[in-house]
Amino acid sequence: MRRTAARLAGGLGALLLWASACPASMPFATLTNAMPEHFTSVWTLARTRAMPLAAADATPLVIATDDNEQLWIADQTQHEVCAYKHSGTRTQRVSVPARGVVTSISFGDDQRILFALQRGTPSFPLGDLRVHTGQRLVSKDYGLLYTRTYPNYWDGSRVSTMVANAQARREYCAASPPTTIIPRTACISRRGTVYVAVPLLSLIERYASNGRTYTAFTLAPVRPLVPCSLIVTRDEELVLADALRNRIIVMDSRARVKTVLACQDAQQLFIAPHYKTGWLMLDPAAAELSLFASEGRLLQTCSTRGMSCAAALMPARNTLWLFDTQHWTWQDYAPHQR
Repeated sequence: MRRTAARLAGGLGALLLWASACPASMPFATLTNAMPEHFTSVWTLARTRAMPLAAADATPLVIATDDNEQLWIADQTQHEVCAYKHSGTRTQRVSVPARGVVTSISFGDDQRILFALQRGTPSFPLGDLRVHTGQRLVSKDYGLLYTRTYPNYWDGSRVSTMVANAQARREYCAASPPTTIIPRTACISRRGTVYVAVPLLSLIERYASNGRTYTAFTLAPVRPLVPCSLIVTRDEELVLADALRNRIIVMDSRARVKTVLACQDAQQLFIAPHYKTGWLMLDPAAAELSLFASEGRLLQTCSTRGMSCAAALMPARNTLWLFDTQHWTWQDYAPHQR
């Protein structure tokens, strides 16, 4: 059985472009029940260009797309985040402190941009959140609205004590040592709310749009876990990857669990918000690219076997970007004409 466009049009809007060939509602327990279509039966390569930064300057690779369909990428060497048009021309540049590695770039509807940095040192293993206006105020930078250090209640305790506590909670693995840089663990909602997943403490912190009001979610129903990736969709859902038990946890804006999905290797996943609603997930271990609607409903899975892509973004209805880190290319795909 297949969902028809008529059934999906009311709730999924622009997602139909990819979802028109998807199977009927699928089990939430695992992604392996999906029968993936071959990638080229859904998407056609329209263009390949070199990445705008050298690989040595963009490692770890931290990218995002804004509402203007620009690619934003962190220059880890020059300590700045730059935006590029489809042509590869740089349009924006925002400086960030040199004391950390950029780990997240995220955009809010209220003209805000979030940059997260992680220091990754034993003396201060975590990092900083920086929220900018999203509007160019001077020739080079955006205005800084506020900056916060995370976790909010870091009290200078010995890191060895915190590591021992994590081990006692059974929440210590390759993704949780305090000196390990973990990309994509912070995000900003369309309303300006900032979320950050803290691997060492295995919780989510939420900062209100004013930058002051703070809440911590311990995620008790799904512990033990080790966060290794976090996004917020335009539907205000949180999608968290758990490196400890290799799964995806879908939650509402107050971190109440909706759905849990299995995956092969959560640390390799690249998860990104869809430009309209839902989210997409590139799973290199399973060689699959999947599109999800709200609450973790699987719409379409495409096989990426034989490809070497480590990241994927969907900036517009008719556009999919894949990023090949082996050949260091930025690939632009359009829907396959059936």
